[in-house]
Amino acid sequence: MYKRAHGFTMKAEKYFIHSSYADLWTEGIRRSRIYGIIEDFIKVLASSPGDLVLEVGCGEGRFIPLIIKKQGTSYVGADICSKMLKYARNQFTRKARDRLHFVVAEAKHLPFRSKSVNKSFCYATIFFIPNKSLAIKEMERVSKDKILIEFRNLLHPRMIFHFIKSRLMNFLLAFPLARKLILSFMRHTPNARTQLWVKMAIKDRRLALEPFFLDSPLSIYRYFNKTFRSYTISEHKLKECSLKTWFFKPTVIIEAIPEATL
Repeated sequence: MYKRAHGFTMKAEKYFIHSSYADLWTEGIRRSRIYGIIEDFIKVLASSPGDLVLEVGCGEGRFIPLIIKKQGTSYVGADICSKMLKYARNQFTRKARDRLHFVVAEAKHLPFRSKSVNKSFCYATIFFIPNKSLAIKEMERVSKDKILIEFRNLLHPRMIFHFIKSRLMNFLLAFPLARKLILSFMRHTPNARTQLWVKMAIKDRRLALEPFFLDSPLSIYRYFNKTFRSYTISEHKLKECSLKTWFFKPTVIIEAIPEATL
């Protein structure tokens, strides 16, 4: 059973509800490895037997096997796309499903009581959310022990390029002629994932209008009022670092303790 939280849904969030992004994820993204740091990420999360762990923007739940591997740990996956959650649930056996729960919800309106989960995390999702501050406050509200969130660096050249390209593409693809020319050109790229995206974007115009919102170190400081730890990916491993050194990395992961438990 899937429940939806009530709240105002913004244009950027509707992208994941109405476009065929869930199918693109299933066919071309789910099977890819996340920089080889899934295991390190889960170690930092440090779930314990008896914990209830919430993933915000869970998609198809690539982290689930490692989380429920610990005896007695239960998992809740929240995502705005009900189709994605159905794909997630279908990956697991009936026995595993007893410890899995899925909820259709927006990150800024989590339908859980305050301090109802032990730990919550968000990976490869926060940069899709236009109002990150509300989403982070919601994660802090519902979590007792810890939150763990991955951000993308607005100041890193690769991320800047991706950000500009995303905004430019969203503008140009709104025009039929430009859309036709761009997609025809991209069909001949050697990247298999890009070719799959183009194939699906031709059928579904909405798929091309991907939302993308990056962060700077200053904006992250403003999200978190208390002390937090930061990690970056180095040589395919998660390593603790100062947020000041994040200027040279595309990704940073923030580990924070919810304010009410400090």
